[in-house]
Amino acid sequence: MQAKYPDDNFEAVIRKNATSGIYEFRIKCADCPGKHYTPGPGESLQNFEVHLKNRQHRSKVNARLHPQPSETS
Repeated sequence: MQAKYPDDNFEAVIRKNATSGIYEFRIKCADCPGKHYTPGPGESLQNFEVHLKNRQHRSKVNARLHPQPSETS
């Protein structure tokens, strides 16, 4: 997935499910703080790829890659 989206920052994390107590994989997006995504369906990453194509996410990645110069008085 990183090869397909080289400018995006994300990582796999393990989280404990609050209700079942089972540890599960989640994908954490560094460009969208607080966002953790469940992989799937099955063993695919389609759920997370939808996020990577999302307009808001793309905007955050572009802002990080191409910061606007701040105006100083």
